Amino acid sequence: MREAGALENTRRAILPAWNNMMIMKTTAPKSPDISFHCLQNNAQARLSELGREILRSMEHIRKALDAWSLPAVEAALKGAPALQVTARDIEMTCMSQMPGCGAELARFRLASYVQYARRLERVVHQIATMGIHLGHIVHLNAAPNTSTLLPLYLLAEIELRDALLAKSLGDENLARAVLERDRELDARFRGELEAVIRDLSLGLHETEVGLSLIFVLRAIERIGDHAKELASAALLQHGSVKKASLPPA
Repeated sequence: MREAGALENTRRAILPAWNNMMIMKTTAPKSPDISFHCLQNNAQARLSELGREILRSMEHIRKALDAWSLPAVEAALKGAPALQVTARDIEMTCMSQMPGCGAELARFRLASYVQYARRLERVVHQIATMGIHLGHIVHLNAAPNTSTLLPLYLLAEIELRDALLAKSLGDENLARAVLERDRELDARFRGELEAVIRDLSLGLHETEVGLSLIFVLRAIERIGDHAKELASAALLQHGSVKKASLPPA
């Protein structure tokens, strides 16, 4: 019994010191380089996953355009709020760490992640815009011909996919291909917009349907713009070009 009591007294005596040591071990400040490295890896991983989720959401819109599928529209709209929350969380996390980064390069990288997250959030907004207006067309029991609209959408989807790849891989050739493809998308967008306006004036579309198609077209064109900006950022990030030397929009 005496030995048990002695052990218990010894345990009680050393426990506070042990706890203090463990607290110091777990709360000791990390090296700034290690902390930033962890933050950078986390931001890159989250941005890459967000990009993949956005592309999956765009697949729903593609199905909706192809078959005027209400479930596909609803799937795209259902996922949009969570994607926007994720983008804002990444943005705020990086912004909150910028004041503590002493190195200029570290601040620059965090600022680039902030811009990246903002750009992806705007892409999600355009996806939601398309979902809303495609759903409106479906509810009107209309099914306008999308034989030319769908290829335009596919072009924007491919452009965004390649821009995300160029950003994550640092692929300059792929980034330049995105800039070239965006000019083709802009030209097709103008042609499609003129066609919808012409069909509206001829009474081939109901007014509500025609207006919704215009919103969808505009959203597609904006996604192409965001993809172009991501590709431009990839080139600037790797120091291959100056902004002034980028191909004209």
